Amino acid sequence: MDSVIRRSKLLAAILVVGMALTLGSTRILLSVEQDQIKQRLNHDVGQLEIQLRQLLLTYLFATEWIVRELEHSPVPLQQRWSTESQALLEFYPAIRHVLWLNQEFQIEFSSTADNASNFFQPEFDNQQLRTQLEQQVNDRVLTGDAGRLSPAGDDIVIIGQVQRAIDNGYFAVVVNLDSFFDRIIRTQITEGYQLEIHDREHLVFQFAGDPTLRDSWSVTQPLNILGNQWEIILWPAEYRLEAMYSATIRLVFWGGVILTLCAMLIGWRLLLHREANHRLRRHADSLEHKLGNLRATEQQLAYLSERDELTGIANRNAVLRYLHENLPRLAQQQDQLAVFHLNLDGFGALNRTLGHQIGDEVLKRIAHRLKKLCPDHGLVARLSGDNFIMLVPDLSQQQAEEFARAGIDSIQQQIFTSNQEVYCSVSVGIAFAGNAAFDAETLLAHASTALTHAKQQGFYGLSLYSGAQQQELEQRLELMTSLRQAVETNQVEVHYQPVFDLRTNAVVSVEALLRLRLADESLVEPETFLPVIVNAGLMAALTETIIKTALQQLRQWHQQGYQDLSVALSFSGRQLALPKLPELLSEHIRRQQLSPDQVQLDISGTDYLQLCQFRQSRLQKLNDTGIRLCVHQSGISQDTLQMLTACPPHRMKIGGQLIASLPTDQTRSKLVEMLIILAQHLQLPLIAVGVENQQQVDFLLQRDCILAQGHYLSPAVTAQELNTKLFKPGSDNDGPDGNFL
Repeated sequence: MDSVIRRSKLLAAILVVGMALTLGSTRILLSVEQDQIKQRLNHDVGQLEIQLRQLLLTYLFATEWIVRELEHSPVPLQQRWSTESQALLEFYPAIRHVLWLNQEFQIEFSSTADNASNFFQPEFDNQQLRTQLEQQVNDRVLTGDAGRLSPAGDDIVIIGQVQRAIDNGYFAVVVNLDSFFDRIIRTQITEGYQLEIHDREHLVFQFAGDPTLRDSWSVTQPLNILGNQWEIILWPAEYRLEAMYSATIRLVFWGGVILTLCAMLIGWRLLLHREANHRLRRHADSLEHKLGNLRATEQQLAYLSERDELTGIANRNAVLRYLHENLPRLAQQQDQLAVFHLNLDGFGALNRTLGHQIGDEVLKRIAHRLKKLCPDHGLVARLSGDNFIMLVPDLSQQQAEEFARAGIDSIQQQIFTSNQEVYCSVSVGIAFAGNAAFDAETLLAHASTALTHAKQQGFYGLSLYSGAQQQELEQRLELMTSLRQAVETNQVEVHYQPVFDLRTNAVVSVEALLRLRLADESLVEPETFLPVIVNAGLMAALTETIIKTALQQLRQWHQQGYQDLSVALSFSGRQLALPKLPELLSEHIRRQQLSPDQVQLDISGTDYLQLCQFRQSRLQKLNDTGIRLCVHQSGISQDTLQMLTACPPHRMKIGGQLIASLPTDQTRSKLVEMLIILAQHLQLPLIAVGVENQQQVDFLLQRDCILAQGHYLSPAVTAQELNTKLFKPGSDNDGPDGNFL
């Protein structure tokens, strides 16, 4: 207790002495600063008074000079008046009027500034000034109140007597005192100063917006010019006064405060020196306690960094740590470790349908089921989204497949959540550490590759990693790269399969078919690369390439004399869904100067039914382009009949799978006959696709189906080959007897 009192007294004494010295020094400096500011204000107002005096004298001298010029000039006053008066008004903006008064002080001539009132009629009424002018001996000019010579009561007049041989009188200028003061003060006054000018007790001019310091800081300067007396009052605004103080006062004050605090700190340290050892011991104990808490916090953070926030099971960090810790041991002992990569089937649709809250609950339930399924020495983790990983050691290939099946069966059981009964399925990819050379990243990549293969099987897919899968994945990546390069370098080719009139063997149209030429000059058909095109996001660019190439070639054939030839473009549902497809077709038809009805768009029956039922606006836009719509039919149903009635196309095709069984398959033959009758009833041109032999040609001719295409008639070939085989000069296009192949 005594030590506390001693410390308090010492610190209080240091504080009192230090602050007393600081405040005393600050007060002395503040008084000096205030005197300096007053002196500066007096100096500034004196300079301003000099400027005002000089400017007013300039006006005075100019008036006197003109008076003398008028006296000695032989030119009549009327001839010089306009020139002299306008010169004064232009060079001296504060002049309001220039006047000529006769000896009776009546105004004979006057000139007015542009901004002066045109309705004011000046009149000389200063009797005192008139008396002085009549009695003056040596003074050329006098000044005084303008009186009724000006609409403003504060203006002054500068007037001088002109003694000429012919016309004596008085030359006078009326000075707009407000403009006079404003012009000089706005250019000469220091920013932050406030100012008033008084004529005795009357306010003549004011340049002030902050009167706060007027009474305490104002300085006064008289302004006497040729009998005119004014008083200038100048004071600073608050922010200007703040800026006029130097930093010395603040430095002295805060320096004193800092020195006082330093003295207090030194005294405090001296007093505490005796207690240092005891304080250090207590501090060491406290640090030890804090270190213990820090270790616990680090352990908690490490645990949380390896836990999935949603499900509470392990995350990718925990998987990597598990693999890095165990794979070296497993490699040394040549033990096995199975990795199961699980992905829920259609989880995105479930999320969109039932909402993310139910989706999150489903993920929690599935994580719980997987955790129950996994043995104690294994690990269950959620990688991201609906992707889970299970690491289970000491499993053979057969045991791993059985374990995966058990996981699939566990997940497919119904889940009850929020009054919803949810069913889920999962696809599983399996990889073994031995096949990945016991490398963690390679092992996870193998499991992901196996999962990709399992997803291709549909729901409940299960796949064990093999080198063939990796090779297939690499081939797909290589194919995707080749496709992108092919589209960018224009290596995608369009081949053409002709459509024949079976009665005349004449080519009536061609169907444009896509082919991809790889680096080894081999051709790839669409069935192989279209899925890759969709996944790579190249569908829009490829569609425009087909349209552009096919229509350019059709234009060339028309120029060669085959004006009746038309071209068919076969598009998938994804292509039909492209937003700019109608505009794209119209643009390229217009560029090639083709008739829209010479372009045919082949659509599968399923896609056309979707357009008719759910996307009639898109179907209408396609119809508005003027192109011919052809439906590719492979059967007849009630929906088909309603579609053909509600949204009739321009043409119809019979699918190759029906034509291929003709004429041996009686059922399909009857179905083909029904399609032919239906097309004839609807008056739709009908084209048979996939004709492969003469029997099929005869079957079609017997039933008046006269348009056909197929490999037997002609395969799809390049435009150059089609020119040489089908359109060569003098060719009679002799039908399917081999001349076309």
